[in-house]
Amino acid sequence: RVAKWDYDRIIPCHGEVIEAGGKKIVDELGDWFTSGKYEL
Repeated sequence: RVAKWDYDRIIPCHGEVIEAGGKKIVDELGDWFTSGKYEL
């Protein structure tokens, strides 16, 4: 659902505000997370 939203800025509860390019960052994070190529 979120992938269909039109947004650019992300305001997190903690950390820095992402003023531009937020959708691209979320898309890349989603790709990374679903790839299974990460270590926690």
